[in-house]
Amino acid sequence: MEEIDEIVEDVETADLMRSILRKRFELFDERHTVRARRLDDDESYIGYRTTDANIPQGSTHFDLNLIGNICYLLHIELGKEARGNGYGKQMYDSVEDFAKAVGCDRVRMMPFGRTATGESRRSYLHRKGYRDVTHEGEVEKLLTT
Repeated sequence: MEEIDEIVEDVETADLMRSILRKRFELFDERHTVRARRLDDDESYIGYRTTDANIPQGSTHFDLNLIGNICYLLHIELGKEARGNGYGKQMYDSVEDFAKAVGCDRVRMMPFGRTATGESRRSYLHRKGYRDVTHEGEVEKLLTT
């Protein structure tokens, strides 16, 4: 695996994420920020933000890291005002569709917190087809094509 000397913006990948968000996530707005960066030949970062804040705590956003055939969902959050309306499911579905589109065969994450209904995030993800894969608590969903 060859390292890239500098981080390279990946406009094509960002555009792909935007197109999926347009179709799958009702709250998506063209003014929202979608960034994709190539970190090396086999690794990329993708971020979605509804605000320009560097650390968008409390806002709607997610961060992904693509390594080989795995899409790591590093962080996902839905702003409080949008919770409980099915938008979280739309965000997860968007991430899964994107992962499939770029050739990943699974999405993996470390769930924490609770849904708007009070259900644990782990339990919610189990209902969405994720399964426990590590002793540290990671879950993953195998994606079908």
